Amino acid sequence: MVSIALAARTLDYRGRCQRKIDVFVVKHVLLDCILLALLRMDENLADNTENLHKESRVYREAGTRIQQKMWYQNMKIKLVVLGILLALVLIIWLSVCHGFNYT
Repeated sequence: MVSIALAARTLDYRGRCQRKIDVFVVKHVLLDCILLALLRMDENLADNTENLHKESRVYREAGTRIQQKMWYQNMKIKLVVLGILLALVLIIWLSVCHGFNYT
């Protein structure tokens, strides 16, 4: 009886130790997987950050080009309107004063 109880207790102790070892192994495998995932995420994060920086630079340059183009178009319209107004003033001046004759 004593030997059976002792054998059962020994098996139980070995079983508990084996379970602790299994838990320890699984825990470290999971920690390794998490560490690898974090390292990959850091690499992806660095790549994504670099890509985002490049895209923002391209976007900013495109915005600047569009802004300059719109400014140039606006200035052309203003110059055309100013030219038309000067032409109208000249036409009115010439019709009222009968040319450049001031008498």
